[in-house]
Amino acid sequence: MELYPKIISNPPYSLKFDEQEIDSKKFKYGIPNSNYADYLFIQSGLSRLSEGGTAAFILPHGILFRGNREKKIREALNILNG
Repeated sequence: MELYPKIISNPPYSLKFDEQEIDSKKFKYGIPNSNYADYLFIQSGLSRLSEGGTAAFILPHGILFRGNREKKIREALNILNG
Protein backbone atom coordinates (compact mmCIF):
# COMPACT_ATOMS: atom_id res chain seq x y z
CA MET A 1 0.00 0.00 0.00
CA GLU A 2 1.32 3.41 -0.94
CA LEU A 3 1.81 5.92 1.88
CA TYR A 4 1.24 9.66 1.58
CA PRO A 5 2.81 12.63 3.41
CA LYS A 6 -0.47 14.57 3.45
CA ILE A 7 -4.07 13.40 3.49
CA ILE A 8 -7.17 15.59 3.29
CA SER A 9 -10.49 13.81 3.54
CA ASN A 10 -14.15 14.82 3.51
CA PRO A 11 -15.86 11.44 3.98
CA PRO A 12 -19.62 10.97 3.67
CA TYR A 13 -21.13 11.83 7.04
CA SER A 14 -22.76 9.09 9.12
CA LEU A 15 -22.62 6.53 6.33
CA LYS A 16 -24.14 3.21 7.36
CA PHE A 17 -22.21 -0.03 6.81
CA ASP A 18 -22.57 -3.76 7.36
CA GLU A 19 -20.33 -4.84 10.23
CA GLN A 20 -20.18 -8.37 8.82
CA GLU A 21 -18.38 -7.04 5.73
CA ILE A 22 -15.65 -5.19 7.65
CA ASP A 23 -12.24 -6.78 8.16
CA SER A 24 -11.67 -5.93 11.83
CA LYS A 25 -7.91 -6.59 11.48
CA LYS A 26 -7.62 -3.50 9.26
CA PHE A 27 -9.04 -1.20 11.93
CA LYS A 28 -6.74 -1.47 14.94
CA TYR A 29 -8.58 1.17 16.97
CA GLY A 30 -11.94 -0.60 16.72
CA ILE A 31 -15.13 -0.84 14.69
CA PRO A 32 -17.77 1.83 15.35
CA ASN A 33 -21.54 1.40 15.44
CA SER A 34 -22.83 0.38 12.00
CA ASN A 35 -24.81 3.64 11.71
CA TYR A 36 -21.66 5.78 11.61
CA ALA A 37 -18.68 4.92 9.41
CA ASP A 38 -16.86 8.17 10.26
CA TYR A 39 -14.16 6.48 12.35
CA LEU A 40 -13.63 3.84 9.65
CA PHE A 41 -12.73 6.62 7.21
CA ILE A 42 -10.39 8.21 9.75
CA GLN A 43 -8.61 4.93 10.47
CA SER A 44 -8.35 4.12 6.78
CA GLY A 45 -6.78 7.52 6.11
CA LEU A 46 -4.35 7.22 9.00
CA SER A 47 -3.25 3.79 7.81
CA ARG A 48 -2.16 5.41 4.53
CA LEU A 49 -0.26 8.26 6.19
CA SER A 50 3.53 8.17 5.98
CA GLU A 51 5.63 8.56 9.14
CA GLY A 52 5.62 12.21 10.19
CA GLY A 53 2.77 12.98 7.77
CA THR A 54 -0.22 15.24 8.32
CA ALA A 55 -3.90 14.36 7.94
CA ALA A 56 -6.99 16.55 8.00
CA PHE A 57 -10.53 15.18 8.12
CA ILE A 58 -13.67 17.27 7.69
CA LEU A 59 -16.30 15.69 9.95
CA PRO A 60 -19.49 16.63 11.76
CA HIS A 61 -18.99 17.91 15.32
CA GLY A 62 -21.17 15.10 16.72
CA ILE A 63 -18.38 12.61 16.06
CA LEU A 64 -16.50 14.08 19.03
CA PHE A 65 -19.30 13.35 21.50
CA ARG A 66 -20.72 9.93 20.59
CA GLY A 67 -20.26 7.27 23.26
CA ASN A 68 -19.79 3.51 23.41
CA ARG A 69 -17.55 2.08 20.67
CA GLU A 70 -16.76 5.48 19.21
CA LYS A 71 -15.66 6.78 22.59
CA LYS A 72 -13.22 3.87 22.87
CA ILE A 73 -11.88 4.57 19.37
CA ARG A 74 -11.53 8.27 20.20
CA GLU A 75 -9.64 7.40 23.38
CA ALA A 76 -7.34 5.04 21.46
CA LEU A 77 -6.69 7.79 18.92
CA ASN A 78 -6.23 10.20 21.84
CA ILE A 79 -8.84 12.65 20.54
CA LEU A 80 -10.35 14.89 23.25
CA ASN A 81 -8.93 12.83 26.09
CA GLY A 82 -9.08 14.65 29.35
